[in-house]
Amino acid sequence: MTNRSIIARLIVISFTIISCQRHKNQGNYSVTKIAKLPNPVNITTTPNNQHIIYPISVGSKQHIIFDNEAEPEFEGIYIEKSFVMGHDFKRHGYLIATNKTQPGDCPTCGPPGKWRAVIDRKFSAEYDKIAGITFSDDDNSVAFAAMKKRNNGTKYWVIVLNNKELPGTYDAISNLSPEFMPGGKSLMYVVKNSNNKSMVAINGTPGYEFDHIGHGIPLLSPDGKHFAYTGLNYTAKGSTVVFDGKIGQMFDEIPEQSLVFSPESNHFAYGAHSLNDWQVIIDGVAQKKYRRVDNIAFSQNGNIAYKAKKGEKWIIVLNGQEGMGYDSIMTGFPKFSPNSKYLAYSVKQNGRWIIKVEDVGMRKEVSFLSEDESSREGEILSPEFSPDSKRLAFVTKIGNQKMVISDGEPSEKYDDIVSNIVFSADNKHFAFVAKRKKTIDQSKFIVVIDGKEGPECDRILNERLLSDLFSSDNINTGYAACISGKWYFIINQHMSNQSYDTICNFLATSKGGYISMAIKNQTLYRINWNR
Repeated sequence: MTNRSIIARLIVISFTIISCQRHKNQGNYSVTKIAKLPNPVNITTTPNNQHIIYPISVGSKQHIIFDNEAEPEFEGIYIEKSFVMGHDFKRHGYLIATNKTQPGDCPTCGPPGKWRAVIDRKFSAEYDKIAGITFSDDDNSVAFAAMKKRNNGTKYWVIVLNNKELPGTYDAISNLSPEFMPGGKSLMYVVKNSNNKSMVAINGTPGYEFDHIGHGIPLLSPDGKHFAYTGLNYTAKGSTVVFDGKIGQMFDEIPEQSLVFSPESNHFAYGAHSLNDWQVIIDGVAQKKYRRVDNIAFSQNGNIAYKAKKGEKWIIVLNGQEGMGYDSIMTGFPKFSPNSKYLAYSVKQNGRWIIKVEDVGMRKEVSFLSEDESSREGEILSPEFSPDSKRLAFVTKIGNQKMVISDGEPSEKYDDIVSNIVFSADNKHFAFVAKRKKTIDQSKFIVVIDGKEGPECDRILNERLLSDLFSSDNINTGYAACISGKWYFIINQHMSNQSYDTICNFLATSKGGYISMAIKNQTLYRINWNR
């Protein structure tokens, strides 16, 4: 989870309905004053967007305000973006530093001076730097990485677990370390030793040494029971995958981004290159060799598909079975439907791009669209199924522009489509965020819902996710947007009358409404919207 810091910013709000007709009633706003804020103020939202924190000064000291309650005072500064919460959001921690220069300070390691972690309002010991506060999934344990200095001035890193330093000292630690494995009993971290070799350590037990370890932290399976990572040796000129602590076959190259677990965690795959050939390794078994393989994708029930270049043609390999050859296959991953019955992708054939949808079980093309609707001159990208797997939408290029095709119906043309296509949970509505150029240096964002545009905006909160666009009852839509320097709530594609200085979070409630916090005139407000 990550934190998002901003200067004076927070708010959310609500919306009303998006069906065949727009409701004129824009619902009811309930506004509650929370606190008067200092000026300037640096507000951070917690990872779940439900809480806020900000530092304030009291004389020569500071303290953090968390949910309108003061944390312990300290001398120095709060380390921005360091605030984290436990998995049940009952525990929390953050970092502070004295901000006083001392001999031997690392000039690229952040604020100078001594650092401390504040965990549940209690201060840790002082260190020369601290990174990576993390809680176990049961929230019973907390860990972080800490830098210390030897008497000769050289620096080293240790892992601190529940305020106790674990055995082992390291020259460097990955910025993604440490990380708890599910159950909270095992802690893993990627470290570099004095011999300049990297390794994964689990509870202090060292693993295999490599010149480089992919991602900076092992990839965990969705159920958390398995882990995997790539290891590269420069001298041996080879890469391997370590799966659950066991080293695998050596290849010339293994792209670290290719490692993927199936959603049910019972399958694992990656791409590998040796000499002039590429192949996919599935559950430790090497598949057929090709000139190139790319974009491995699993369905919910474990079907596997990927792109492969065979001779001069590109094919889709589905559960080991080769499909037809095409001049080109779309950029990105083939897309399985949520029910795992269909596979969508686009191909270039005879100078035109065509959207293909296959029945996974029969490896037979099915008709989601007519021939005219599925064929385009420009590349077809980003196919997306509705949650019930009965609707299909995709992006297509038209010269230097793009548009969205949903159920065969084209949208307006835009200069870019900047978000994924999202469907409502009841499958009836769809939306995306587009960009329209106004001048060479200026563009406007537009939320398009069921083919209808909202107002042109300078910025849209969470424009790439739109996770709370549709209300929980699928009746209303809404988002927060900045227009001409002010932030507004856009309810069912209509701007709110009230504007705010900033909007930071946006949450749909379980009752079909929305909740947010906002700042206006240095005052923090909680805003609820309901029909």
